[in-house]
Amino acid sequence: MNERQLSIIKQLSDLDEKITLKDLAQTHGVSVRTIRNDLKQVDDLLSAEGLSLLQFKRGGEISRASDFQEVGKVIEADELQDYRLSVSERQKIAASIIAVSSGFITLGQIADQLLVSRATIIKDLDAIKKMIAQAGLEVTSHPNKGLLINGKESSKRMFLMKILTEEKHEVISRWLNILTDDADTLKKLLSEQERIQDCYFHDADFKWLLLYLRLMVARNRDGFFVEKQAGGDQHPALPVCPGTFEKRHAVSEDRDHVGRGGLSQRPGRTDENHPDDRA
Repeated sequence: MNERQLSIIKQLSDLDEKITLKDLAQTHGVSVRTIRNDLKQVDDLLSAEGLSLLQFKRGGEISRASDFQEVGKVIEADELQDYRLSVSERQKIAASIIAVSSGFITLGQIADQLLVSRATIIKDLDAIKKMIAQAGLEVTSHPNKGLLINGKESSKRMFLMKILTEEKHEVISRWLNILTDDADTLKKLLSEQERIQDCYFHDADFKWLLLYLRLMVARNRDGFFVEKQAGGDQHPALPVCPGTFEKRHAVSEDRDHVGRGGLSQRPGRTDENHPDDRA
């Protein structure tokens, strides 16, 4: 498929958006006939994947079934295979693969996930272990079983968050598949809590918390939970608005400004001017 057709698929993946043949033609600077030919290619891909074909309504509106978004995952997988990781990205993703593993993982398994040789992973291993150690975690080796990470779940999550926010998290999260797909739902819930408390996160902190929530939900669904703290209090998953509840620090000391200065109470701010358009 060409770049225009891939772009069309990404546009059509937003099932809530009304899109017509004319809209696509204007966006891409081509004729409606060309767009129709592009959509035939899209239909061929949908058919090959066993997904519902596109339908057309009056006025040239393009109707997509609920399973249309699955084709985007197929495209992403193909794009990942063509993407060449830098040494730094490869080492960070390898360290993350170890961090999220539920038990022992072999060098061969890591190499297979990264589409590289086992020798490449062996060459990277010292740097990977050093990276993990800096996060307060430890990797042990067993000659017949592979590598095993030891440490707190909270430390693993902070390690993963550090990697996701240091690099292009879209690339890394797609390689690792460690974020839940419920981003829109979580964004709405977080925005609703801002309104209820009349207290709002700065945009950068909102995005950080949304990313953490996606990681938290995915880890919890996989059966990994944050350990209880001394006194029985669960490790705080989110800061709350100061002055509304007891003041709490953020998830990590690295982000404790979120629980202090990252929030601001703005009396009189209405839902109409709340920044719900944040990505």
